[in-house]
Amino acid sequence: MIRKATEHDKEQIVNLFCENIKKQKSYISHGEIQMGIALDTGILAENYSLLWKEYLDAQMNEFKDTVLVSEENGTVNGFIIGEIAKDRNECFGVICDIVVDQSCRNMGVGVLLLESLISTYQSKGVTDYYLESGINNHEAHQFFEKMGFGKVSVIYRRKDT
Repeated sequence: MIRKATEHDKEQIVNLFCENIKKQKSYISHGEIQMGIALDTGILAENYSLLWKEYLDAQMNEFKDTVLVSEENGTVNGFIIGEIAKDRNECFGVICDIVVDQSCRNMGVGVLLLESLISTYQSKGVTDYYLESGINNHEAHQFFEKMGFGKVSVIYRRKDT
């Protein structure tokens, strides 16, 4: 069942994110680095769990309609976090995070989460959607392409010491 996330879900969402990113460092993109959750590709910050919980709190407070979970028998087995942004006069949807428990992948959970978020965007008149993904997260890239997304840019980083 896909539904809006509640306060009751936060601990399960944080745990699912942390389990996923510890096992699958390829998830790390520039977003996690910019937020301080990761120090670099493949390197998590010591306090990444706390930082990500703070991020989740902020997202759930500001974007109540676009933080969704997949739940089965009282257990969150996936989530998606989105937001609506505006550039000049045009609104667009941003898919910030999508995580599906490893044991539930390739069972349609990710498809349902993404389709539900896009449906929410469409109900608000938003028809243009963006996301970013870690450079080596090839499984996710294939999923996004299957869902109709295409690459529009590549992000470069320079860090001076």
